[in-house]
Amino acid sequence: MKKKIIIVIFTLLFVLPFSSGLSCNQEINQVNKIHSPHVIQKQIECELLDYQKVMKITNWNEKISKYFISEAKSRNVLVFDEALPIISKETGGTYEFNLVNYNTNGTYDKGAFQINDLPYQEIVKILKLESKQFDLWSRLNPEFNLSAGLYWLNYLKSKGLEDHSLFTSYNYGINGAKNYASRNGTYISRYSRDVIKARNEINNVINN
Repeated sequence: MKKKIIIVIFTLLFVLPFSSGLSCNQEINQVNKIHSPHVIQKQIECELLDYQKVMKITNWNEKISKYFISEAKSRNVLVFDEALPIISKETGGTYEFNLVNYNTNGTYDKGAFQINDLPYQEIVKILKLESKQFDLWSRLNPEFNLSAGLYWLNYLKSKGLEDHSLFTSYNYGINGAKNYASRNGTYISRYSRDVIKARNEINNVINN
């Protein structure tokens, strides 16, 4: 028994000092492998760091940043690799919630996620079925806008879309992206390249 305890302590001393270059999730996974009691504390620290990073990038307040992190995790959407890069592209890097864009087809895109008129009503129905509650169901309401955008990203991911196919589908819609890929032989689009560029810039900020 004493021998096992010594081995575990030695392993902890060896692993933890060299984990500083890893992401929070990588550290948690590594610590989990040796059943460390520090894993719960590390998860708390990571959540704290995540919302602070979101605040640094977006200038959102603490409440909205924490809400965003919570919703993204519940939808299995990656905060810094999927959600924020799309918001950066959609808002021109401003991350503002009061943006309204008029489209030539007569529809409007609104909020940080630039939710279009067409999917808006359907998203409202689904979120109500999930018992979501908002003071305002307007797309300019930050909490609703974030919930709507993250729901839609989760839906696209459930179709097996990722990276360029995910980002192009967010911009064109599923069928529009399929048609684009059929014509061009790839899901890589100007939009998806811009989102990837935003993702790289975001990760440079949070890792430096």
